[in-house]
Amino acid sequence: MPDAPLTPDKRTLQLDPDGIAPPLHAAFVELGLVSCFSFLRGASDAVDLVLAAYERGYDAIGIADVNSMAGVVRLHTEAKTLKLRPVIGCRTSTAPLTTCDSLHPPYPLLHPPPATHSIHPIHCSTHHLRLTSATPSTAPP
Repeated sequence: MPDAPLTPDKRTLQLDPDGIAPPLHAAFVELGLVSCFSFLRGASDAVDLVLAAYERGYDAIGIADVNSMAGVVRLHTEAKTLKLRPVIGCRTSTAPLTTCDSLHPPYPLLHPPPATHSIHPIHCSTHHLRLTSATPSTAPP
């Protein structure tokens, strides 16, 4: 008896794109979906995401996996099959700088750094990427 493969075959839509009518323009579409390539965050494969979007009448679907572009190719292929417009994105989480790690470890310091050690404020003020608009009047505080 032959052994079963360790990995399942890649799922794809077995449809002819020429027989599918393009969806009408939708007032709302999902842009921040995560696929099964976002470890511990997403579970749906590109086939499931695209089918659900098409059933809801979306004309586009966006993907924004976390720290990965691995789901982009599959979602793009399946979206084009159903004549949906894929909107590609990625969520990135930045790691703190090593100088901040040594100055602010997750455990209390037994010996604080010497008083002569200078901390540049740009290094330790924030660890998150913040996107704001180009005009200061509409930028969030």
